[in-house]
Amino acid sequence: VPRSPEALFRPPEPPPAVTRIPIHPGGTAPIVVGGTVNGLRPVTLILDTGASYTILSPRVFHQLGLSIPSSAPLVQFVIAGGQRVEAPLVSVDSLEIGHSRVGPIEVLAYDAIPHDPALDGLIGLNFLNRFTITIDRGAGVLTIAPKSSER
Repeated sequence: VPRSPEALFRPPEPPPAVTRIPIHPGGTAPIVVGGTVNGLRPVTLILDTGASYTILSPRVFHQLGLSIPSSAPLVQFVIAGGQRVEAPLVSVDSLEIGHSRVGPIEVLAYDAIPHDPALDGLIGLNFLNRFTITIDRGAGVLTIAPKSSER
């Protein structure tokens, strides 16, 4: 395949980086990770492999100066304890955990952890399924790697 002259001098794209996050070894404590929304707002999220969607507290949107449109579609879901709730589905430009970035990504605007203001929400499968996730409680490491087909 012929390449343009510019392509001949452009360095190759580096392979996507793997993110390794220390976690509490052993036990069943929630896995808490730090991330960034829209490249600006640091967030602290619980990794939740049972959540279909990533959930961000409405205060994150407020602190980013983003409104939650009244026309946003509402998604029903069940929270811990079996209660059915609904929340608006909103798109953010990006969500980053370490070197792992997804964007744009749809998230639910809901205060999933109202008793702990230090936590900004949950990281759900609509983020996690884009990567190979390894949880090694014995070693105390969470690894987020690009899927094999994306390397």
